[in-house]
Amino acid sequence: MKAQLRRLHDKASRRIWAEAAEFRILRKAHREPKAPCVRRVLRLLQLMREAEQYRLQLYEHRLRLTSPDRSYSFSLEHATQKFRDPDMRALSTSYFDRLKTIEQIGKRYRWSPTLRGFSFGGLEQMVTWRKGTDNQNWENWAVYWLMAHAAHGSSGLSPSHILHFRQCGHCSKWFYAMTEHQRYCAVNCRQKSHATSTEFKEKRARYMRETYRPREKRQAKFATELAKKATKEAKHGKAT
Repeated sequence: MKAQLRRLHDKASRRIWAEAAEFRILRKAHREPKAPCVRRVLRLLQLMREAEQYRLQLYEHRLRLTSPDRSYSFSLEHATQKFRDPDMRALSTSYFDRLKTIEQIGKRYRWSPTLRGFSFGGLEQMVTWRKGTDNQNWENWAVYWLMAHAAHGSSGLSPSHILHFRQCGHCSKWFYAMTEHQRYCAVNCRQKSHATSTEFKEKRARYMRETYRPREKRQAKFATELAKKATKEAKHGKAT
């Protein structure tokens, strides 16, 4: 019962996150994909996803390490620490490169910390920025929201919520996944992608070879036999 309630809670929470993602990020990204502000935000989103994917692989590897590598610390100060495994060294380099690039991009934005207290329910930490154009305001909100979302859930082997953002496996459009196995933005894209996959083609070829064509032959043979019988009966009727 508890597991079922937890799944329902997680599903409801993800639906709320998906609605927020649509409002803060995806709606404008889909409407104006070539806008400079949209391109910057989507690049930052991709960097965040890559950084978290590398982090998860590195953390899992760290759990398997034995002394003296177990003392390895994933901090920028130890970014030059060398792994014995060359693949892990490459992953570590890629991970810290993504974090440094995110930090460099972040210097573009000028925010000021503040506190807000909506409806007197309590104080809430916020940031403010200079009022600019609609695009500038959207970009600031988008980056601020993504930064918080990337940190949410990211702990040990638990993945960041930023990985819920994905690009459709068929049309490459960004979307917010409602399930862990979701790879397409819509049913239509999933069906189109499946129809062009090697697995589908092999399955269809097998169906055509083993089911459809033999059935067509049987039906054609049956129709021919019926036609012959009808012709024979017609001739017999004329003879009598």
